[in-house]
Amino acid sequence: SLAFGIPFTENDRVFLGGKIESTKVDANSNSPQRYQDYVNRYGADPVSVAATVGWSRDSRDNSLAPTRGVYQRLNGEVGLPGMDIEYYKFTYQYQHYFPLSRTWTLAFNGEVGYGDVYGQTDMFPFFKNFYVGGIGSVRGFESGTLGPKDSTNKMNDDADNLGGDRMVNASLELLAPLPGGAPTLRIFGFLDAGYAWGYEGFVNASGHADYRRQEFSMSDLRYSTGIGVAWISPLGPLKFSLAFPLNEKEGDKTQRFQFPADLCAVRLLEEPLMQCSHVVVHVCRLLCSNTQYPNLRGIASGFDHSYQIVIICRGLSLLYTVLKSPRVFDLQL
Repeated sequence: SLAFGIPFTENDRVFLGGKIESTKVDANSNSPQRYQDYVNRYGADPVSVAATVGWSRDSRDNSLAPTRGVYQRLNGEVGLPGMDIEYYKFTYQYQHYFPLSRTWTLAFNGEVGYGDVYGQTDMFPFFKNFYVGGIGSVRGFESGTLGPKDSTNKMNDDADNLGGDRMVNASLELLAPLPGGAPTLRIFGFLDAGYAWGYEGFVNASGHADYRRQEFSMSDLRYSTGIGVAWISPLGPLKFSLAFPLNEKEGDKTQRFQFPADLCAVRLLEEPLMQCSHVVVHVCRLLCSNTQYPNLRGIASGFDHSYQIVIICRGLSLLYTVLKSPRVFDLQL
């Protein structure tokens, strides 16, 4: 794939690109019926050539920890005619940050997605589906589980999450600095909503696996609320959340404590960072106690903040270890 971002005003940028894809689909008799039908119709490794186009406008005061401004992004992808599959999909994202005071910020994020086919193709490629649930969408539910499912596989007690070709996501966050914490840390409360619609699997009247399109209904939306910590880390912005689903339905999979996959790297560095922080902070404090080195007070203060970040990492790691068992969730939350 190849893509270019071209700025044409101070806040606006356009994106142009293209890619060649060959997706190998390994479907068998236990796969959802829609997957099997797709392979029978388009083969196990359909090839597509897609053009991508996008536009963004960013008037935020800070891209990492914004407190005011608007961010918008529109992305489009079109599978060009003449190849195995002819499709298109679009997403639009809108973010708005409202400063409520010098320290409090209200943030809204909304995203919609739509996909369809044209020409000789009559089945939207399922590997292009949208998935909702988890970090970045509706926290408190397992990643990618909010949408159509297929429960016709008798070899698997859990339903397969199929994703959908239509999607809605929205979240509202109230952010504030962490009391006594480093400037790179903020606490927040949130309210999330979202769902993906597509084709769900079922057993028809003759007892065979089949699929049908879901009716679009806002009553399908799942909601969650909770609290969390946002950290501008050396790895980039990270968010850790403790979420509580508000309208969990039968078949939904929940996950109260969630964090990005990037935290795995943080946990690997946790112990050496902790040890270094112990030594450096202790030395700086000893030097600061001597009036001959007043300039070192700022250095010690900076290491105090780093030490607090490592302490929070350790606490979050411990919390995840304790709470990752569903049984513990049932007993304690």
